[in-house]
Amino acid sequence: MNLKNGAMFGLDARIALAIFGALSVISGAALYSAIQQSKVIALVTEISELEKALDAYYLDTGEEIPPLDTTNVYYVTVNELVSSTRNGWKGPYFSLPIERDDLGFDHPQYDYMGVRIMKSDNGLVSEGCLDNLQPCKIVIVVSGVDLSLAKAVDKYIDETESASNGNLRYFKPGSTYAIFKHGRSFRY
Repeated sequence: MNLKNGAMFGLDARIALAIFGALSVISGAALYSAIQQSKVIALVTEISELEKALDAYYLDTGEEIPPLDTTNVYYVTVNELVSSTRNGWKGPYFSLPIERDDLGFDHPQYDYMGVRIMKSDNGLVSEGCLDNLQPCKIVIVVSGVDLSLAKAVDKYIDETESASNGNLRYFKPGSTYAIFKHGRSFRY
């Protein structure tokens, strides 16, 4: 009689362990998904805050943030968002520290976060537009992003995943990915 009860206990224990293992896998996957979603929301929020900073700068000064021409790709001097002597300036508008070259922010997780001024040809980002013949676009750039995060942010912003379509684009300039978030159009 004891032998039968012992064999039955072993079977019950194995079933319980199998159920526990399955629940662990399910909860682990849910936790991973929640962590990934929080990274997406954090990056989208930072991009949105930088867009708001650019808008506030424009509303306060009546001018777009000034460009810094660096051979066909137009950067803006982002230190204007942190410190400026322009009339009407009421910043600072953004809180990340400036990188040593004044072309971007020193982001704790990504290689680069900054702003570029580009033109849009059939929806594709290309060379600068400061010739006043084409409308310019403000583009927020974040580099040092892994592919899964770039795709997830693209899906969150554009509701579809496409490296070369929509308001958010991504590409691989080096070992990691960069994302471009298109902003408003304007003319200098």
